[in-house]
Amino acid sequence: TRIRTRFNPAGNFIYESDLGFEPGDCGDLFFFNVFQAKENGTWPVVPCPGRVGEDDDGDGLVDEPGVITSYPIVYQYIFGQPRATIEDTQVALFAQDRWQVSPRLLLDYGLRYDVSTYQLPTSAAVPSTIPNGGSERDTDNVAPRLGFTFTPRVGGKWLIRGGWGIFYDKLVLGFPAVAAITSGTRIGLTFPQGLTFEITEGRIEEDGIDSVLADLEFPDPLILRFSTDTELETPYNVQYNLGVERLIGQRSVVRANVTRSQGHHLALLRDLNPVVEISPIGFPIHRDDSTGSIAAVVTGGQSWYTGVDLVWRWQGDTSWVNSSYTWSKAEDMGFDPLKGGISMPPNPDLLSAERGRADGDRRHRLVISGDATLPFMGLRLSGAFQYSTGLPFNVTSGVDGDCIVVTGDPADCPFTPGRLDGILTDRPQGVGRNEGEDSPLAPINELRARVNQLQTKINELHPGVNEPMLPMIESLSEPTFTQVDVRLYRPFLFSGGKGRGQVFLQVFNVFDTENPGLIEGRAISRNFGQPITLAGPPRTVELGVKIGR
Repeated sequence: TRIRTRFNPAGNFIYESDLGFEPGDCGDLFFFNVFQAKENGTWPVVPCPGRVGEDDDGDGLVDEPGVITSYPIVYQYIFGQPRATIEDTQVALFAQDRWQVSPRLLLDYGLRYDVSTYQLPTSAAVPSTIPNGGSERDTDNVAPRLGFTFTPRVGGKWLIRGGWGIFYDKLVLGFPAVAAITSGTRIGLTFPQGLTFEITEGRIEEDGIDSVLADLEFPDPLILRFSTDTELETPYNVQYNLGVERLIGQRSVVRANVTRSQGHHLALLRDLNPVVEISPIGFPIHRDDSTGSIAAVVTGGQSWYTGVDLVWRWQGDTSWVNSSYTWSKAEDMGFDPLKGGISMPPNPDLLSAERGRADGDRRHRLVISGDATLPFMGLRLSGAFQYSTGLPFNVTSGVDGDCIVVTGDPADCPFTPGRLDGILTDRPQGVGRNEGEDSPLAPINELRARVNQLQTKINELHPGVNEPMLPMIESLSEPTFTQVDVRLYRPFLFSGGKGRGQVFLQVFNVFDTENPGLIEGRAISRNFGQPITLAGPPRTVELGVKIGR
């Protein structure tokens, strides 16, 4: 597998406001007035008088102060266009058998072994006093399985099934591949707002990225690098299940099944070289201060799943009905590093605190479906009704840390793990990962209140800005999912009965129910707690023909 990667060639800006850039008419007194603003308490507005009577920044206004929140919080630039050729041979050996112990008891058993020959290159390590990289092949992936089927009475109506097994995942072309291609990159960070450095996307468009990079400095402590842990284990899952089934009459059956599984060695991203304190001028100090954060793929995650399935099915000569209800609880310790961008635990030394609901956790799910023959024109009608409770969402602070500096002094926000590492997945203090509608509201509203304090100062000194305040959050909810789909169709034969086909009309989401999807989880966003995507389609009508053998 050959991988050729190119990242955003002009870098990325992160803002805390959608205000137009307003640096003010600073002139030669620019930096002097920045420090003066901090001393006299007028921060976060930068009072830059510039040259009296002149429009220094060409915006049509004379001698107006700058607005610090119009500066980008972070400018991020990725150095390198990594390439990697991943050569791997995967070998799997397995043996399986079944033993009819008695007319009532059947055993299925087997053993499987998987090994990958891929070896991470030595370049996947970051030079640092923090151990990283150098992972060897994982060669102990032995997976036994056992299942049974038991009938209490031969010819009876009861059936009991169960099983246990270990199931390994494939690791090589996922996380090590990511490490291999990203080990050749460096993410440089600079903080235009904290340094009151005038840089915007407009300047890059006008002058080009090369001219901007010449003026920027990315010290090693502000460069995020990628690596892996010193050992990478193959993720695996241990699963148990036990179910019972009973025949009711000649056409109905009811089933109940309990499943329990636990995942081990799940891949996560973790900062091996986190920020341990903030300097008096607001710069991060890392555990190894010769380099910045090391975002490493580690296999220290776990997952937990418990599910109960209840099913009733009726089967007629030409029709059937099936209904199922599932109660489940799914938890894990972090987000998949291959989905949704870079996400790292705020406190890399306390992974256990990241245990929370899995992204796909829906506690209750009901599905009723069926198919029946209509009494005219050879038509058939099928349909499905689905209902499920809401998905969790992760509440983040929306800034690099769990606090917002109001006074301009870093001491205004006591240091907590996760600040100033360039990753915006930190959470307000006291909020757990993926707590969704159960997230405590007090720390969320405290963060929003600090945003309002900043905005109040800006509005007082800049009446023309007049941005509205963020309302306090009174409740959060996880939207449920409900959908009804129907399908009207007529089967037909052709080519002397050798070919089969259907003409069909199907309608998805018959009642045009709006099913919200992802929820905005940034606590300082104006639409925080509101859906920003849909989990299903609007009413959709399709007419078609299906032909086959």
